[in-house]
Amino acid sequence: MRRWISVILVVCLMLSLFSSAGCIRDEKTGPQQVAPGAEASSGSKGTPEVDAAEGKPAGGAIQGQKENIENVGKTSPEENKIQDGQGEASETPGKEKEASPPAGGSGQEPAGSRGSEYVTFVDSLGETVRIKKRPQRVISLYNSYTNVWYSAGGEVIGRIDSTEQLTKKALSAEVCGSMGNPNVEKILSLRPDLVLLSAGIGGQKALIPILKQNNIPYMAISYENLQEYLQVLKTMTEITERPDLYDRIGNKLQREVNEILARVPKDKHPTVLLLFGTATSLRVRLPNTTVGYMLKDLGTVNIAQDSRLTEAEMQVFSMERILEKDPDFIFLQTMGSDLEKIKARVAEETSANPAWKTLRAVKEGRYIVLPKDLYLYKPNERYAEAYEGLARILYPEVFK
Repeated sequence: MRRWISVILVVCLMLSLFSSAGCIRDEKTGPQQVAPGAEASSGSKGTPEVDAAEGKPAGGAIQGQKENIENVGKTSPEENKIQDGQGEASETPGKEKEASPPAGGSGQEPAGSRGSEYVTFVDSLGETVRIKKRPQRVISLYNSYTNVWYSAGGEVIGRIDSTEQLTKKALSAEVCGSMGNPNVEKILSLRPDLVLLSAGIGGQKALIPILKQNNIPYMAISYENLQEYLQVLKTMTEITERPDLYDRIGNKLQREVNEILARVPKDKHPTVLLLFGTATSLRVRLPNTTVGYMLKDLGTVNIAQDSRLTEAEMQVFSMERILEKDPDFIFLQTMGSDLEKIKARVAEETSANPAWKTLRAVKEGRYIVLPKDLYLYKPNERYAEAYEGLARILYPEVFK
């Protein structure tokens, strides 16, 4: 009996050993492959346990995933600033990207996309200057230049006090002193990005160093004839980026004047005397003035031109020289608001002298006082009209 009990115990022990060996083999043949640096999925560190009561994950492993899902499509405060236009993305670490300034503040396409943003030219002082295209805060200190600027498609925010021969479009601009005495403080307070001025006027030329000190661009202008006017107009239309206006005004004007000059008799060269009278003086005008150039283009000979004299001497009114030359025509330009005083001053030098009445031009009614709107002020867009007006006087048989 004892022997059977011993056998049974040995068999049970052997069965127990065989069972343990089988379990070990199962664990070794079915391990989970884990990525380097990751933990094997077992217990709470593997597949999440489920709360049997609600069917929801038990524990916080999914909480991190939930936060990530909620943040999809959201940006950081810094990124929000960039999207809202409050900041700029940096192209280079540690350096902010520079924002491109608006083209003239008008939403127009930047000039640089179509070429240079600047117009370079030589001004009336012989200096090479660069003006940025499409300036928005322009001040003009000379009415004729203001008118040309408007013809070129521009506008001004500042002007001189005089409104004589000024385009109505500029009347609302702020006054910046007079032509001879511009108001520096007013000009600077308006923060102009371009000033149009005449270097031939002392008060305006004196303004140039101040403009340079304040980095204010300026355009020193001077023109006395049609070709110079057309060049100024062309430059201005390049600055305003309105070449179409030059085609419409400049090219048309050139054609009209050419047609007038083509009709001038080639075999006639009438002599002329051009006078310039004010309430205080009477002087002789030379061919290098606005009306002088037109008269020369129309085939006349100015009797004041004398190679033996200096320019200053040629401008002195000399009855003796006038009588010697006895011109075919005498033209008088006047400047000033008091026409009676001007006439009186001119009479002192002319009709008060008995010799004046002996001149052929006076006796035959060819002593003409020129209208100020075309022949004192620069004719600009009316150049063809000014040429034709003189042509009708000089050659009435042709220009009827």
